[in-house]
Amino acid sequence: MKKILIYDNTQPPPSDVCNLLGIERFSDVYYRKRSLDRWISDLAGQAGLTFVDLESLMHADSLAKPPLSGPGRQTIIYIPAWIAFGCAEKEAALFLQKLSLTRNNLRVANDTNQFDPYAPHMMVLVDDLAQSFLRAVASGESAESFFREAGEQLQPVPDHASMIDLRDPLRFTDYLTSNFDARFFNSVQTVNEFVLLKRSTDAAKLKREHDFYRLLPASMQMFFVQPYDFTREAQGASYKMERLFVPDMALQWIHGSLNRVHLERFLDKVLFFVRSRPARPVPRDIAERTRDEAYRSKLLVRLEQLEALPAYASIEPYARATFGGVRSLLDRYLKLLDKSQPAEIEKSLCIGHGDLCFSNILYSKTTGLMRFIDARGAETEDELYVNPYYDIAKLSHSVVGNYDFINYGLFRLDIGSDLKVRLHIDAKPQPWATEMFRQKLTESGFDPELTRLYEASLFISMAPLHIDVPKKVIAFLVNAADILNELERNF
Repeated sequence: MKKILIYDNTQPPPSDVCNLLGIERFSDVYYRKRSLDRWISDLAGQAGLTFVDLESLMHADSLAKPPLSGPGRQTIIYIPAWIAFGCAEKEAALFLQKLSLTRNNLRVANDTNQFDPYAPHMMVLVDDLAQSFLRAVASGESAESFFREAGEQLQPVPDHASMIDLRDPLRFTDYLTSNFDARFFNSVQTVNEFVLLKRSTDAAKLKREHDFYRLLPASMQMFFVQPYDFTREAQGASYKMERLFVPDMALQWIHGSLNRVHLERFLDKVLFFVRSRPARPVPRDIAERTRDEAYRSKLLVRLEQLEALPAYASIEPYARATFGGVRSLLDRYLKLLDKSQPAEIEKSLCIGHGDLCFSNILYSKTTGLMRFIDARGAETEDELYVNPYYDIAKLSHSVVGNYDFINYGLFRLDIGSDLKVRLHIDAKPQPWATEMFRQKLTESGFDPELTRLYEASLFISMAPLHIDVPKKVIAFLVNAADILNELERNF
């Protein structure tokens, strides 16, 4: 028996949804580091279904080719691309598997009384009706037109997959803002539509995150989402925060949704935060120690962590062939760091977010709303103060360094005839974005070359944190080597 999931990506998103991320099709959306069509394809695989894109069936001889050709019974599950699932992935796969076992023609809908072709739905077609659908599509008829005629023939069944209508801008944004990337001991879950709950087994760390906001001056609190209701639990701690229906900048950046005007407005606002940070003059030895901890000591510790991991043995040969090994990469970086001179601004410390990358910045390009999440935390007011370049380096590794593309897996690694690994970024930003960022940095009193040097240290130091995906670690290290190649020509 042939069991097929047909994915209909032919209907374009509404204009307001297109504008949010600059997409042309729903399948162009990346959610939790997979495109939406990849999500459905993976679900089909887990449910024992063959994934087929509807567009591949829209020609006369499609029925004569696999997987549709040949005798035997046939079950088709039809899913339009504007449907997403609000339940867990395993639950969605199980639901699809159950649907594939039916002997009846079904429609999955929230309203099981009367068929509404414009409401969220999935269709299950068996044998004769499945063949009628395939013939209609092959002849040029749209799926939407077919189901307007045949929808009432389908037996209604309740929705156990929590279908989400991505054509609705609010639901689309809601879906994107549930893009919580749990790392290590952290998890984020929804309490209701408007409140999030963050949990951690590391109660002390979570308390620092919670107290960070309380310690901030009032003038800085406007930039941050406020945590509240810190609670110690048996297995750690939790706090709550407002859920904003605003996508983070990483999602917008990898989708290419920002034009020159959008990016300039964003940079102006985030650099307004940077310039607004209260500064504190400190003795020279404290300033030097803070700089050393940010860009040298932490890096040495992280490199030792990387070398101690079992997966390191498979990574080092690529590093050795490409840039002489990880230790060689470190030596090159430290040589440039020793050669560099601290900027005048580094004689003081300033209040900083501590991890100001795009994934921690919620931003609406239509309203200008900007809020930061996941600050590094603090127990005392003194701990709010960091090296002034650290937040800038984090911004740079998103704007210039393509961090978010690598983090989302939007890259490839090629091995040349010299056995060196070369990094290629999928649809990376236009050169004007880098030029604009460098110009804005200069206007704000920051040295773009020094920023780039500090940025290189970030790519090296984050390697052990992403060891669960060794390919990504190699990409980070190759990227750092490319940055050093650039700097060694300029320093």
